[in-house]
Amino acid sequence: MKYLKLATRSIQIHLNKEFAYKADFITKIISTMIADFVGPLLAIIIYNTTIGIPGWTLHEFLLFQGTLIMVLGLTKIFILSMFWHVYEAVEEGQFHKYLLKPYNSLLFLMAISIDWQGIVEFTVGALIASYAMSYLNINFISFGFLFYIILILLGVLFHAAIYTMISAGSIIAVKNEALLHLFFKLTDFARWPLTVFGIGFQIFLTFFFPIAVSAFYPVDVLLRGVSIPWLIAIILPVLAAFGISIWMWSYAIKKHTSAGG
Repeated sequence: MKYLKLATRSIQIHLNKEFAYKADFITKIISTMIADFVGPLLAIIIYNTTIGIPGWTLHEFLLFQGTLIMVLGLTKIFILSMFWHVYEAVEEGQFHKYLLKPYNSLLFLMAISIDWQGIVEFTVGALIASYAMSYLNINFISFGFLFYIILILLGVLFHAAIYTMISAGSIIAVKNEALLHLFFKLTDFARWPLTVFGIGFQIFLTFFFPIAVSAFYPVDVLLRGVSIPWLIAIILPVLAAFGISIWMWSYAIKKHTSAGG
């Protein structure tokens, strides 16, 4: 509950700062919405001018894109800004101030890193996904929809694990911004259904770097169903990545010397 209060207070402070410049605030909202609608609009153009993506109808692909936007939006709300808090504090030799707080350092940093723009992104994704679901006659009271929600949360958990790993690396190495940009590039693979890749890459994106849980598997489970053993096989790599990220964070905290960059 105390972390929830911290997060609520954090977003209130950020919004108060943004409201001081209302034109800039509105511009950020509009630009975020436009950026998020670009992908779906391109999908509509592609499907109207070509045969589209084999095995995926237009509305299935819109559901896929809406789901990914929701996952990225939730990630932006809760975790994305944390890296920059860590990066800047370590570089300036001020990271120890977070360790002196009477809170778990990782949860505290997440709580103060809430990004309101992620709410806009999540809302856009939810609208796109809801539109596609209404066309596809998705049953919201079903195990398929329940698994869809679970896998969306696991997608967010995987992104959180990666950002935690990169942040932990920043505590030790000080400057590792290149790893963040590398992850952004790897995230591009999540923007396409797993079926467009070869079998080897499908295995890699499922079990070794399970970015496919960001959108492909939630939508695939919702549309086509899945067996429980296969669902467990999808979940385990994400949980493993999260476990490794927690271990890396704990290790980095122990090695931190507060020397700065």
